[in-house]
Amino acid sequence: MKRSFIWVWRLLGSVVSLALVTGCSTVSAPVRVQAAPETAPEASPEDLITGLMAPIAKALAPEAPGQGQVLRGMEPEMGLSASESAPKRAAPAPVVTAVDPGKTAAPFLTQRVFYGTNRKVNNASDPNGFYGGMVSGKLEVGYCDVSIPLEHQPGKVEAPDPLSWQYWFAGDFREDPKRHVVLLGVKPQEKEVFLRDLNARMRAGNPLRKRCFVFVHGFNVPFRNAARRTAQIANDLGFPGAPVFFSWPSQGGEAYYTVDSENNLRSRPELVNFLELIAKDSGTQEIYLLAHSMGTRVASEAVPEAYGKLGPLARAKLKSVILAAADIDADVFNNEVVPKMRNTGIPLTLYASRADKALQVSRQFNGKPRIGQDPILAARGVKGIEVIDASTIRSDFTEHNYFGASPLILREIQAIFDGRRPEQRSWLQMQTAPSGGNYWVLPSP
Repeated sequence: MKRSFIWVWRLLGSVVSLALVTGCSTVSAPVRVQAAPETAPEASPEDLITGLMAPIAKALAPEAPGQGQVLRGMEPEMGLSASESAPKRAAPAPVVTAVDPGKTAAPFLTQRVFYGTNRKVNNASDPNGFYGGMVSGKLEVGYCDVSIPLEHQPGKVEAPDPLSWQYWFAGDFREDPKRHVVLLGVKPQEKEVFLRDLNARMRAGNPLRKRCFVFVHGFNVPFRNAARRTAQIANDLGFPGAPVFFSWPSQGGEAYYTVDSENNLRSRPELVNFLELIAKDSGTQEIYLLAHSMGTRVASEAVPEAYGKLGPLARAKLKSVILAAADIDADVFNNEVVPKMRNTGIPLTLYASRADKALQVSRQFNGKPRIGQDPILAARGVKGIEVIDASTIRSDFTEHNYFGASPLILREIQAIFDGRRPEQRSWLQMQTAPSGGNYWVLPSP
């Protein structure tokens, strides 16, 4: 009996050692512990040995058929055949966990905007310098992709700030799509492809109301900034149609006012062709034109001309023209622009601000008041034009860029897109000008 216990003890030691060695190369599975029956029979030495050997026999059992095959999505390693790289035993079942949307979402949004331009290509390898300030004399079309940060603030075109200490001392001078509105790419297209993609974008937004807006930028605006501003406006409006911009050859510098003035007026034929192209061939049902600063000059000339070339169906698509901070001679506006626009029947909205410092400089340079300086200059009671006083709106140190930078102005634009007249916009207050005409005042933000 004593010898039997010694034999059993030695055998148990061997079994435990073998189990430990085997456990180093296998993945242990959780064991569910159950209470032993209260009347469990006494186990014999043979039963005890068999029970201890069972897990070892299972671990050393030959592979089941199919366990040596490569699973879908797990390719053989480079230079090895499927049989050589196949696992020797079945892999443990994967653990399924919930997906964290914050970790899988893209680090920024991408806003696509369509464009027309009469600029010459400057550097096709660099989106920021793709188009320069030279006049090409022909219309080019295409689209741009622009990043919108996830923490974007409405009205802002986020960019590295040269006035911050981080810009100079922390290397924060590079554009980062996760934090800035960045022009990611420029894609010129043939007109047929451009029209197809433009139609698809409008149809995807709302097949029952296919619409687009066309933004015309002002003085001192390079192509990249026109694309970024258009993307910001479209994003902040949540615009369901196609955002479009026309970029004339501004030099993008404060010292080139005269050159910009000449290039602006020379761009009228290309803007006319661009508006015709969209109205006739893109499948759109509604077109809204938004123009800012010096861009209001070429826009106010091109719209009546394009209207005269279009047929009745295409004309009906021109729903509204919005001019903000207009750098137009006040007399020219009242005596020439307004009569031409009245003949088209297209509703015209003018935003003017007495706080606009840039137009004050323009007045000194040109020697005559600008129509965007003071709402009273345009409030003459002429039918078909709505004058909005934006003097309370603040944007930057020039107070000239309130058009896209003010959430209240963006709210105004959305209301115009929805067909709401000034008397239907509860935040506006009507005032009477000395001339007897009415204008509307925006409240302080």
